[in-house]
Amino acid sequence: MNIRKISVLVTVVLFSAVLFLGCALTLTLPKKAVSESERRTLAELPEFTVQTVMEGTWFSEISDYLTDHFALREELRTVNAAVRLSALQQPDVEGVLEADGYLFQPTWPLDEKVVTANAQKLQSIAEVRFPDKPIYFSVIPEKSDYASLNRPCLDTNRVVELVSQNLSGQYIDITGTLELSDYYRTDTHWRQEKLEDTAAALVAGMGGTLTAPEFVWQTAGEPFYGVLWGRYAMPVPGEDLIYGTNAATENAAVRYTDHPEWTGVYVKAEASLDDYDLFLGGAQSVIEMTNENAATDKHLILFRDSFGSSLAPWLLTQYEKITIIDIRYATSEDLREHETLAHLDLSRYADLESADEVLFLYSTSILNTGGILK
Repeated sequence: MNIRKISVLVTVVLFSAVLFLGCALTLTLPKKAVSESERRTLAELPEFTVQTVMEGTWFSEISDYLTDHFALREELRTVNAAVRLSALQQPDVEGVLEADGYLFQPTWPLDEKVVTANAQKLQSIAEVRFPDKPIYFSVIPEKSDYASLNRPCLDTNRVVELVSQNLSGQYIDITGTLELSDYYRTDTHWRQEKLEDTAAALVAGMGGTLTAPEFVWQTAGEPFYGVLWGRYAMPVPGEDLIYGTNAATENAAVRYTDHPEWTGVYVKAEASLDDYDLFLGGAQSVIEMTNENAATDKHLILFRDSFGSSLAPWLLTQYEKITIIDIRYATSEDLREHETLAHLDLSRYADLESADEVLFLYSTSILNTGGILK
């Protein structure tokens, strides 16, 4: 037997051994229900029946199951990412790239029709629900705006222009209050402890002066690994998730429409895979915060996405009441026509009639996503 045949034989034997070992470990090792890095539920073992086999669904489901639970899956994801970045010289992994110690996933391309439609949806809410109230809006830029990336990114100025053309209200520019270090390295969100200038700009834009909260900054548990870290799959250091407490956050009366049992500003569902959900419980349709010792007796209605969760505590010293609404989970039709939100009575859970000011605060990525503002 010549050397070539021996080499082929050894390769086949080694490949078969690795494959057999991988399958054996996949069948015998304990199975996880969720992937913490990818922040998703893993596929369950499908039930084997004649009907599912005949329909072909069992084969696709068992394929998903084996893919999700293959032994050393996380390690293989890292190897795959390393090969893409090093050997294949690809600039990113699943759209996520690293630069200057930060992870980015720039939103692209700009869909002007989508941005226009989302702005018009906000305008319809303002017209019907708040015809006589002062309306303000601001646009949150992506952190890629503050980095030198050789990659197409959203034109924040154009997004602002489109929103201004379709939403009647006073625009508050916060782009100059932010810089790259104000965002998490492994996540898309901004850092709460960096938002004093941003909060002050928003309050000033609405005609007030922010009473700077004297926060006691605290670190939440284990190192924080953001959503971009999970997609990137390469070893990247974690970072501190810092949140601020003061008399206002500790003594505020907080009501969550979706979770009546929650009462604090900083809460997190046990099932949540995202540590950023510590800020106001993450995705919630309606939250009402009341601070009787605020600098004013004003009532602010804040329409927001997830960025607003970490910003809102900065405003507690300024407003006696803040009603926070996320129409990604509560439809604008509910607001306009039925006067209900999440199947609950608005008059009980969100007193919109007493509003003094209305602020629409959305990130460019949300404004550029179709169908998300329902």
